[in-house]
Amino acid sequence: MKLLFGKKLGILGVSLALVLLSGCMGKNNIEEYMRPPKLTGEQSAINQAMEEALGSQFILQYPVSGSYRSAFLLQNLDSDEDLEAIVFYKESASAATMIGVLDREGGEDWHLIYSVAGDAPEVESVSLAHLEEGSSADILVQWRDQSGQNQVLSAYSFNSRRLNHRFSQACDSYITVRPQQGAQESLLVFSAQKKDSLAQVVLIEELDGNLRAVDRLTLSEQITGYQQMIAGTLDTGEPAVYLDVQLADGRYATQVIGVADETLWMLEAKGISLLELTERYQPIYCRRDAQGSVRIPVLTTMPGYESRVAAEQEYSANMITLDSTGEVTASQQCYISLYGQFVFRYPQVWKEKQITVIWDHALEECIFYEYGGRMDTSSVLLRIKVLASGEALDQFQSENYQRLTSRGQYEYYYYLPNPDKIGPEFNYDVCRDAFSLLW
Repeated sequence: MKLLFGKKLGILGVSLALVLLSGCMGKNNIEEYMRPPKLTGEQSAINQAMEEALGSQFILQYPVSGSYRSAFLLQNLDSDEDLEAIVFYKESASAATMIGVLDREGGEDWHLIYSVAGDAPEVESVSLAHLEEGSSADILVQWRDQSGQNQVLSAYSFNSRRLNHRFSQACDSYITVRPQQGAQESLLVFSAQKKDSLAQVVLIEELDGNLRAVDRLTLSEQITGYQQMIAGTLDTGEPAVYLDVQLADGRYATQVIGVADETLWMLEAKGISLLELTERYQPIYCRRDAQGSVRIPVLTTMPGYESRVAAEQEYSANMITLDSTGEVTASQQCYISLYGQFVFRYPQVWKEKQITVIWDHALEECIFYEYGGRMDTSSVLLRIKVLASGEALDQFQSENYQRLTSRGQYEYYYYLPNPDKIGPEFNYDVCRDAFSLLW
């Protein structure tokens, strides 16, 4: 998700759009930006081999999402000493998308040795997984129809110079997890809620040489779609998927699904449904901390915002952990700013204080202060400023604000107005350590 900082960015976006629509940017025109990516040397050699086998009219197909965005995938698919090349293409604009396999066959030149039609017209995403024992990888391709409404996940393995179709499953999202002490992965396939069915997750594992659905779990009728998935582990070492979902009323929540002994199971907090505990209006999702633990956001309305509508409220976040017994452990509180795209973890000295924030949109500053019963910034603890490219600090700011970090065309600064009142345990170094970018 990319949110903009006020009107300044809106103006920048409109200006860029006008430049692009004018058909001129320096010496280049819009057609330059509509062309496919330039091929590398290896890709050019593979492309030439495709032309020799198919002619020059084929059209490369690029996945629209995921880690692999190229029409070419180089991978050792059969555990020999050489790489194979997977290529996604169409022989004409109206033809089916094909998967081609090319090999050097012990020489230096690539040759197309096998091709097979895909399960839908468009390639949504491509990934690799080790779903069976051995060092070779399975290829997971998420296909979609031209409307984008229907998607299917297919798994392929390569052996005996053929690309073997292993299974297909209706799929809106998927993730792989690795069981304890195992090199072999398990695959979880998620389908969203449809008119005639609830959201569901299916566990796919390799048994007796075949990929099979070994368990399935129907999710709450409140869950209509998926926002984010993180593979993690429980305190027992068993794998789990931390699933940030969208609910029917537009809110967000988290569900945790454990995987053990070819079985899926739902984790719940003691005494309360995890969906109920984690319901939130803002699209704030689970985060992996520096130690590798996945933490779940539980949001609380900040002091002074209780009477406002949900869209106008500010929230503090308690990033909890959940163990296999349902025990919830709270960690340090933080403020997660979707507007400013940063996270600020409350320092220890704030533990007994009522903290709230105000965004000064004229100055593009987030003001943290101690709440005293009304929205009054007289007891300011910290200011975090977002500065767009080309803007400069004024004289007062340059003397008092210190730089935190930058990303893209934005720079972040902070200022402690009353350090003497707060004490030496809250200083610029503490603030710097507590700050991080959101994405």
